[in-house]
Amino acid sequence: AALIPDLGDAAHREAAVRIGTSVLGGVVTSGMAALALVGQPLLVAWVGPVARGALAAHVTGLPSTFLFALSIIVVWGITGPMFSYSDTWQLIINTGTTVITFLMVFLIQNAQNRDSAAIQIKLDELIRAIEAAHDSLIDLEELEEEELEAIRKKYEKIAAAARTKLRTNGMDEFNLEQ
Repeated sequence: AALIPDLGDAAHREAAVRIGTSVLGGVVTSGMAALALVGQPLLVAWVGPVARGALAAHVTGLPSTFLFALSIIVVWGITGPMFSYSDTWQLIINTGTTVITFLMVFLIQNAQNRDSAAIQIKLDELIRAIEAAHDSLIDLEELEEEELEAIRKKYEKIAAAARTKLRTNGMDEFNLEQ
């Protein structure tokens, strides 16, 4: 935190150090690492209300937003003859769409990350709340790839045995009305 004295309040400094050490795996020593530490809280402070919440994702997904974007394209197309389809005329739409596409990539990734995190929390709570469930499956996404593969193979064997039992005993074993 000493590398970044102008970071803001203590909570932002603490979050920056936590994020920096988890990403970098240790103490911050380089200018690039300091930039990463400074960048996170400043980015959250600047874009936080828009990118962190679902507002931007919600607004960009509305039919009216699509119609607005479509109307911009139509107006641009109609103005083509007035500008003799010049290079500048083409550059305007190319630049605009490139910038919007670039920003939307990050907005979509942010929304997917929030959704994935929310789903993981809900699944973890279901596993925790059901007595017969294995609590060791909570936070499974934090395991190494090899460990996940071993657990997946175990559950594939359990599923195959259950399907064999179902085929052997018929559909009577599979009661949908319970």
